[in-house]
Amino acid sequence: MRKNRPGWSMLLMLLPVLLFVGGCSVVGPDYQTPDLTKAHGAGWLGQPGAGERTSFSMDAPVARWWEQFDDPELTRLVGEVVEANLDLSKARERIVEAGLRRRLTGADRMPYVNLDGKIVQAGTGEKAVNREGPSPGEEATLFSAGGFSGWELDLWGRVARLVEAANRSYEAELETYRYVSVSLTAELVLAYIDVRTLEERLGALEKNIELLTKSLELVELRYRTGTSTELEVKQIRRQLNQTRALGPELRRARSVAANTIAILRGQVPAENHLAEGTHMHVPEMMGIGLPVDLLTRRADVRRLERQYAAAVAMIGSAKADKYPRLSITGSIYFQTDDLGILFQPESIVYSLGPRLSFPLFDAGKLQTKVEIRGSQAEQARLELEKTLLTAVGEVENSVVGIVHNQERVGFLGAALENAIRSVRLADQLYRIGLGSLFELIDAQREQIKVQDELILAKQFELGEIVRLYRALGGGWDVPGRKIVKKRTQGEERNE
Repeated sequence: MRKNRPGWSMLLMLLPVLLFVGGCSVVGPDYQTPDLTKAHGAGWLGQPGAGERTSFSMDAPVARWWEQFDDPELTRLVGEVVEANLDLSKARERIVEAGLRRRLTGADRMPYVNLDGKIVQAGTGEKAVNREGPSPGEEATLFSAGGFSGWELDLWGRVARLVEAANRSYEAELETYRYVSVSLTAELVLAYIDVRTLEERLGALEKNIELLTKSLELVELRYRTGTSTELEVKQIRRQLNQTRALGPELRRARSVAANTIAILRGQVPAENHLAEGTHMHVPEMMGIGLPVDLLTRRADVRRLERQYAAAVAMIGSAKADKYPRLSITGSIYFQTDDLGILFQPESIVYSLGPRLSFPLFDAGKLQTKVEIRGSQAEQARLELEKTLLTAVGEVENSVVGIVHNQERVGFLGAALENAIRSVRLADQLYRIGLGSLFELIDAQREQIKVQDELILAKQFELGEIVRLYRALGGGWDVPGRKIVKKRTQGEERNE
């Protein structure tokens, strides 16, 4: 048998191929950050100035914006949400998955090597024709051990574009985590505002009940002395019971809000799991930055921008499928029917060489795939532009809401002062017999109504501030980045 071994002839044959590979380039469009200035404009409408208590500046918003409410209990709860919320845990796992997919895609750049071994009992009938097995009428046991390898040369950047898309998708998942973090923080703060507002309403209700109870005692005393009627007693009792009836609903709503906080913290709802907080005030100064900052601050905008970049990269990958593919494959086996000489040189069977494939005719499938990827990229760009436009609108609405609601709070504060004075005057007139009980009850009812409206207006004002910061992207810092980095540390080492 003639003995052949790989030599310089094979290497010389592959040299032109390698030179050809070095001259190839990545096909498809390179990503360019889109110009979205038309979507956000140069500044906010009217450049919002000073409100009654709060002023806006073009400075960037503070990172840990919830600390502006100066409530240690709220700050503690935000930290717990970042640590234990289940939605955030799921978002972290999606980052891990995206990192693993990125690693899987990058592996296509490298050669692969597979080992193989087998024992085959082969036989051929006396009249059978078998060009590769034993002779007719004979049987043999074949022993084989070896391996094969291959490497696809990325001539046109097909794999490079796939890796680029995987990197952008990984970055998009990081922004998804940030978006979930910002949203959950805002949801927690809104629920916390609900709890404190309901506690304030309950406190005001108790004071009003005390006020009505004293009025009832006065009417009952006058009834016993014959200067009042049973009808007046019934009327003041009705007003007192109607006011007391507001308590159960407020306590129910307070429990629901507290349960929401517990669930956000990843805990089973329980009684009295919240410590006492402070009376929340509106910050005196809030930075809102410029509309263009939303491109880099809002996580949902950045996520869509990264997804758009990934979609553009996929166009290049689809376009590369239209070009020839070149692979270098090789195999080496020890194969014989004599186990004793299995790993001897005379049992070697090898092959090595390039393989070129070219899509000659496919009825336009590959071109259609390129056009599909192009359409998907355009959809991603339009979604990005729409989201940015929506973000600008959300900020504008929240700013306007804060300014106008501050006016409302001011009017209601003045109305409450008048209502309190009216109750005092009506009570004094009734005690000296110059006023009627109806006037006193009406004044008390109006005080209760205005006081509750004022508390609700302050709640809405605080809520608008939370919604403003959520619309701004929650500041620049995101609690929990260290958790993500620790969870994906293995992925970051592979970047």
